[in-house]
Amino acid sequence: MELPEIIITSRTGAGSRLGSTRRGGHIKYVVSIGGGDRDNRPPYGFQEHPSQKLRLFFEDDVYDTPVGPKQHHMEKLVQFLERVDGPVLFHCYAGVSRSTAAAYILLAMWLGPGKEQEAAHKLLEIRPGAHPNPLMLQMAEEILGREGFYDAWYGATS
Repeated sequence: MELPEIIITSRTGAGSRLGSTRRGGHIKYVVSIGGGDRDNRPPYGFQEHPSQKLRLFFEDDVYDTPVGPKQHHMEKLVQFLERVDGPVLFHCYAGVSRSTAAAYILLAMWLGPGKEQEAAHKLLEIRPGAHPNPLMLQMAEEILGREGFYDAWYGATS
């Protein structure tokens, strides 16, 4: 199965792509994850870009605290990802944890149940050094009624 293009980047990298028709004109979907003071603004070009967009706000907290991801964030994310059928750009502040978790969830959804480890390997091809937010993975498992996101990720990277 040919998967649509997935781009995972930092907030700055997202601005560079979204603000340039040459680099980002083909992007059909954008998942923008902001949080605290340093990344509460969307990236450059976000508002003007013609893609379908989802903007979420939570910190890259791996514990169930007031600033970390919540169930309602993950429900919105999964609902948005269910519609994705073309090139998608994911970003958070650094492009390492929140955005890679969202991309991993999409890959696991596209590949189907039992293919979580394949999704983890694909994520590492796309974004070496990825470290998906474990709380996001646990919540996505629950929402989708699946198991293995969390275990497959840590099994693929150990």
